[in-house]
Amino acid sequence: MTIFKRELNAVRIIVIHCSDSERPEHDNISVINNWHIKRGFAKVGYHFYIQKSGKIQVGRGLYEVGAHAAGFNSESVGICLGGKLVFSEAQIIAAARLISNLARALPNLRSEYWLIPHRFLDRSKTCPNFNLSRIDQYLDTDLDNKIDCNGKNFEYKI
Repeated sequence: MTIFKRELNAVRIIVIHCSDSERPEHDNISVINNWHIKRGFAKVGYHFYIQKSGKIQVGRGLYEVGAHAAGFNSESVGICLGGKLVFSEAQIIAAARLISNLARALPNLRSEYWLIPHRFLDRSKTCPNFNLSRIDQYLDTDLDNKIDCNGKNFEYKI
């Protein structure tokens, strides 16, 4: 499979995922990479993976189109948190710091509601299985009102 390139100004949204596994041996991007390759991907579809410890692992480069949200890959960055129903505070804080840095680095994130749970893009999914308000409390203050935690605004912004 080919991994397509893009310019950073193409990125308009950040999509939050979960790995859908609580097994400690699955808490590594190399495991996710193997899963994705078995599904026919060139490599892991996410741009970032956050372990339970809060360590951030890099998957695809930001200039590479992801493979994590069908129909939205060319315009999004995918962040996956390890876990299914239990997410550590270290993961949430690491996600907020990563998102805050990405928000400064990506020039064309939408002015409103650009941080989106995967389940809003694919109604057959439940991930990331937590409310994004957990991340919102740690985001830089200048990023307030950028998250659609409950989906009430989502349909009008995509």
